[in-house]
Amino acid sequence: MLKIEIFEEDERILTRNIPAKDDRPAREIREQIAYAHLGGKFPVEMKLQIEEGQPHYAAGLYTVLSHARVLASEKRQYLGTLSAYKIYLPIAGRRS
Repeated sequence: MLKIEIFEEDERILTRNIPAKDDRPAREIREQIAYAHLGGKFPVEMKLQIEEGQPHYAAGLYTVLSHARVLASEKRQYLGTLSAYKIYLPIAGRRS
């Protein structure tokens, strides 16, 4: 099962504002930095999108259940940072 870890220094929501352009309205993106343990030597940094009104994830190690899904099914690699947008993290448990 996939493990996601959040460190104490990442227990906050980062906000980015994207200005309106052409026919698209302005948007606010809320993210939290996390680390995915993918089986390699080191975990991979990623960003979890946080919905409006959703609290941040507390520090700890999360086990992602097998029915977690990425809505946009869109993963991009930017300078070694894995970004997964609109990922739901139903968790089996959190270990501190």
